[in-house]
Amino acid sequence: MLEQLTTAAAISVLNRMLAREAWARERLAPFAGRVARIAAPPFALSLAVAEGGLFADAAGAEPAVTIGIDAAALPL
Repeated sequence: MLEQLTTAAAISVLNRMLAREAWARERLAPFAGRVARIAAPPFALSLAVAEGGLFADAAGAEPAVTIGIDAAALPL
């Protein structure tokens, strides 16, 4: 439950940022349907690129790419 809430919040924030940046949505749009996983142990976030270059929840989907981040670097 907590993971779902944090994922929803992260997607909401990312999509609000993307809403202001047409160039970023245009660059993401060709990747619609693909899934990326961002892992910063103990946290992980799976994002699907939706039509129009926004993000959607992709929990349980197989990622095309996994991006690892040191959790200590997150505040930076």
